[in-house]
Amino acid sequence: MARIFLSAGYGASKNGTRNSGMLAADTTETREIIQIRDLAIAQLRSRALEVLAVPDDFRSVQTIDWIDTRARIGDVALEIQASAASHASSGGAGVFTSRRTTSGKQMPKC
Repeated sequence: MARIFLSAGYGASKNGTRNSGMLAADTTETREIIQIRDLAIAQLRSRALEVLAVPDDFRSVQTIDWIDTRARIGDVALEIQASAASHASSGGAGVFTSRRTTSGKQMPKC
């Protein structure tokens, strides 16, 4: 059965400090996304799906490498991000796909 890799999307920055994202009230974007990821993992596992959580302290390149070294054919990798911004027109959502597959075919970009 295919496995699901789930990343909270807020790892360490280049200088080694955590990217906390936007701040609101008494929480951060990072804290909220990690909690959402953990709840999603619990729900998926309760449905007998195999889910692997990407470590929270990885940068993007490290996340991709971590997944690539463990991925098998049919696995799916998802990353949760809030894409919050101080101005409403600057936020949003994005979808990214892998540019390579195990068959060597080029994947379409979204």
